[in-house]
Amino acid sequence: RGTILDLSNGADEAIRAYNDIKITTKTDGGWFGKDKTSVKNKRVTQSIEEDTREAIADVFTQTRELFNLLGKEVGYTSTQVDESLATINASADIDVKGLSGSQILEQINYVTSGIIDNAASVVFESLAQFREFGEAMGETAVRVVRDTQLVKQSLKNIGMEDLIKSITDSGLEESQIKLRAIEISEGLIDMAGGLDTFLEHVETYRENFLTDTERLAPIKKNVSDVMSELATEYPEIGIATVNTRHEFKQLVSALDVTTVKGMALFTSLMDVAEGFDQVMDASDELASK
Repeated sequence: RGTILDLSNGADEAIRAYNDIKITTKTDGGWFGKDKTSVKNKRVTQSIEEDTREAIADVFTQTRELFNLLGKEVGYTSTQVDESLATINASADIDVKGLSGSQILEQINYVTSGIIDNAASVVFESLAQFREFGEAMGETAVRVVRDTQLVKQSLKNIGMEDLIKSITDSGLEESQIKLRAIEISEGLIDMAGGLDTFLEHVETYRENFLTDTERLAPIKKNVSDVMSELATEYPEIGIATVNTRHEFKQLVSALDVTTVKGMALFTSLMDVAEGFDQVMDASDELASK
């Protein structure tokens, strides 16, 4: 019982076991009357095992973290995302009576998935226009954020930094700037016939029309920008000291990808890995001369 925010905090009163009890009462009607029978249902709740409560809470905690990461890319602050989650009723009854362990898990996953899908529809309502047939709203948010990152990087790789800068400097609010970038990215993808086709076309142009120096310049800048941003966002990991392939490899190998934070960092590093390698190649070549 409670909101998504309540469940993510794992409050004992928010996640409880229940048992519905049927109480039957008979009233004697006496010599001349009829006996009366009344039935009342009473729900008794109690705390559940700590491991079970924490497991359920973890699902909503990770959902909250994911929504905050996605929200940042859509122009929402963590406070705005949490305020939305605090308004979403996540109350649900999960009847597990007579079910086996695997069946209980399936039932819990089914109910929690529905709650999370509903929450995504509320938090990312502005992305509804990009939703594809049969796609849950959370899937839409992940896809368009990923699409936008790849399109922006591909445009940077061919020197079209001014297009991206013009959106950023448009005077719009942060959420409007992010939404405009998504609109442009999805439009380019649609016109190309899909993300893969778009990226292939841009890469063909980059390989055949730009010089080696022109190709390397935006890659080098992107690697520097991304690594600086990650160093600021994850100061405890020591990203600022990564300057070689070996150090980059050690950084990736040490990540805990079982957490949302670890997954996000791993994805960001994989996105920049090829560019990092190209910058290293150029440095090695320059050093050998």
